[in-house]
Amino acid sequence: MFLTDLEPSQIGRIVFFKGSDEFQVRLTEMGFKPEQKIRLIRKMAFNGPIQVRIRNSTVSLRYEDAACIHIELNE
Repeated sequence: MFLTDLEPSQIGRIVFFKGSDEFQVRLTEMGFKPEQKIRLIRKMAFNGPIQVRIRNSTVSLRYEDAACIHIELNE
């Protein structure tokens, strides 16, 4: 499952993310790490930006970047 598959208010746990080394470093610097909980706040229409809450921060990601983050749904 990918971050883009979450619905607003759902919480998932990051399993891993794929992409270039620079992209992975950028995500890590923003607080995205395996085992980290993440909540989807809002999805914009037409594959626009996705807003998430991770740790105590709200972050907006491009749809293409969010599609590279593999998650597990929190039960």
